[in-house]
Amino acid sequence: EIPFESDFFDFVVSNAVFEHVQDYPRALSEIRRVLKPRGKSLHIIPTRYRIMEPHTFVPFATICRNRSYLLFWAWVGVRRERQRGLSAKEVARDNSEYLRTNTNYPTKRELISQINAHFVDLRFVEQHFWKHSTGSANMLYRYLTRIGLGKAVPPLASLLSYVTAWVVFCVKP
Repeated sequence: EIPFESDFFDFVVSNAVFEHVQDYPRALSEIRRVLKPRGKSLHIIPTRYRIMEPHTFVPFATICRNRSYLLFWAWVGVRRERQRGLSAKEVARDNSEYLRTNTNYPTKRELISQINAHFVDLRFVEQHFWKHSTGSANMLYRYLTRIGLGKAVPPLASLLSYVTAWVVFCVKP
């Protein structure tokens, strides 16, 4: 529960939160509850196709979570800081448990279905995020614009979002 009354906020934003949400309908319902009518919501959601799973540092652990795969990466030395000194089996078990209980990487289709059940005007707005961010995406946006390839930004942002993050904008009905 969000500790605010219903219809309280004009805008709700989250950044790298939804990959930890286990119950999307409940979370989205709660966001909808605290938004005023026609309130807006923006979410930056790490995708299931990220090259590096950001909590275990294991490549593609967003989709490949079997114990032998995790054990291989632990055996070659991939560890979080708090896992230093643990055996490869302990690290693999820890990563497996963490991924199972603390992460959720839905497909884009699943994400759209969940959000559309609670909101209207769902849009993926990665190209706008690139333009207004302060990171490498903005540098690429400025470079493409400077060399006359600004029209390539929307399709490139959409394509690259699959291996980085989806930027979702939606409106409460």
